[in-house]
Amino acid sequence: MQIFNLKRFIAERNSTVICTSSNFSIHFWFFVTALSFFRRFFYIRNIIITTPNKLKTLQPASPAPSSFFNMAGGHSLFSRILGFIHALQLLCSITTVYGMIPKSPVECSNSGCILRNSYGAWGDRKDCSALNVTYPTTEEQLRTAVSDAVRNNLKVKVVTRFSHTIPKLACPQGSAGAGATLLISTEKYNSGIEIDAAKMAVTADAGVGLRQLIDAVESGGFSLVAAPYWEGVTVAGLISTGAHGSSWWGKGGGVHDHVLGISFVVPASKSEGYAKVLKLEGQDPMLNAAKVSLGVLGAISKVRVFSSYTFFFND
Repeated sequence: MQIFNLKRFIAERNSTVICTSSNFSIHFWFFVTALSFFRRFFYIRNIIITTPNKLKTLQPASPAPSSFFNMAGGHSLFSRILGFIHALQLLCSITTVYGMIPKSPVECSNSGCILRNSYGAWGDRKDCSALNVTYPTTEEQLRTAVSDAVRNNLKVKVVTRFSHTIPKLACPQGSAGAGATLLISTEKYNSGIEIDAAKMAVTADAGVGLRQLIDAVESGGFSLVAAPYWEGVTVAGLISTGAHGSSWWGKGGGVHDHVLGISFVVPASKSEGYAKVLKLEGQDPMLNAAKVSLGVLGAISKVRVFSSYTFFFND
């Protein structure tokens, strides 16, 4: 049987059935049911025939040698055969299931791009259109993308690898035309993870996935204090939308409540190159607003999160 590998996050989808005929499994079920019925029938028959005075006691009689079901040791043998058939039936119902990586939420053609979410459709069942999409891999490339959009008077929204959102948070103009919008995807901006052991903090690129971050932090002997249940979200995405777990420890299960700093790429003047990196840390009054910004304050570049030492549950 294929072992499900979450890190591959469902690389392809297929199904291999050990017993290829579904009718075979159905026939097997009827066969086993019939054998079980006959077993109980002969067992009760022995009790009724051999017990005098209308079942004063319910002790089965000594087996009769003329019947397979009543042969010496036949009951035990039959139970083993029946158990084997049940096991074989179980094996014939096992399937090896492979997952499938969701398609990219952005599909482009000569006429523009269409953005969808991981659920396959938006709440209003209307497409989200954009002029183009860009895939930065570094903070400087992200700044350049925002700069080009500002210079060309384009609206911008950032989209993650799976676009795991129900509302149209990543859709610049809803179902409007594609002439004035640009999508920036963080799918390929996911290589930077830095652990500061002295300050018990980890800094990650915006597109780093939650599972990737958890693995990196644990390899350094630390753990995230809080995390949502689905590991396909990105660091910037879960911060922007207020994703949370269920912990009541310390500051609670909201990941944004454990953020120590955020780097934004925001619009700027022509003299500043139309875009600049804004770093918010510590007691900066703007940090709280930036934590759950829903993507409207700028493009998140990096996130710095508090971590704790690795902990274990003891019985």
